[in-house]
Amino acid sequence: MDIRLPAAEEDTVRTCIREHMGQLVDFHELRTRKSGDRRHIHLHLVMPKNASVNEAHSMCDHLEEDIQSRLQRVNVVIHVEPCDVACGDCSASCSCRDNDSKG
Repeated sequence: MDIRLPAAEEDTVRTCIREHMGQLVDFHELRTRKSGDRRHIHLHLVMPKNASVNEAHSMCDHLEEDIQSRLQRVNVVIHVEPCDVACGDCSASCSCRDNDSKG
């Protein structure tokens, strides 16, 4: 039977992602489940709107590896979305804010 991961394990995932705030904007739609001895984690990752495909891919790879190092037998699926937040409200350290102020 599939069940949601324990709260402590979900907190581990959230902590892992929050450690990278500044390089990413936010995350949402965190869904977890455990099926047998496997953990499954799905989430949406919001990247700065000027992030390249390579930067987004590298961040996803890094987060997947980081989560896998903290939880055993885990499959991580990350869906990347561009930021749509006004740059003044954004926590990411990206050049979007500089570009917006020039416009």
